[in-house]
Amino acid sequence: MKSQLQYNRYLKFIDSLKGQAIDGYCEMHHIVPKSLGGDNSKSNLVKLTARQHYIAHWMLWKAYKSKEMTAAFFAMCNMNNQHQHRKFFLNSKIYEQLKIAVSETVSESTKDLWNDPSYRDKHIASNL
Repeated sequence: MKSQLQYNRYLKFIDSLKGQAIDGYCEMHHIVPKSLGGDNSKSNLVKLTARQHYIAHWMLWKAYKSKEMTAAFFAMCNMNNQHQHRKFFLNSKIYEQLKIAVSETVSESTKDLWNDPSYRDKHIASNL
């Protein structure tokens, strides 16, 4: 369920950044996320600094708290691959909220798997 107040803040933030000149490193951001029906059209993309991109995903997570926005924000906080290495430090309150949301998302997505006896027995045995 979307928090309209939080979403309006996000849109105001994005509008303030459209057309900004960025010298150096930048990242492309989908204004309307693809998981919410956004596309790769020029009108749905905005160049942001790494910090602005992080803030945009934090704002989307606060607005939606959906599994897609939780996953995107969690990835934003923990991005480590051949192209990027991020070390964003969250305060303890945000970290706790995010970890609880990720835990609930994982729990919900694996709930049906645990109803399968072969899956459950395999994973219980591997933790002994």
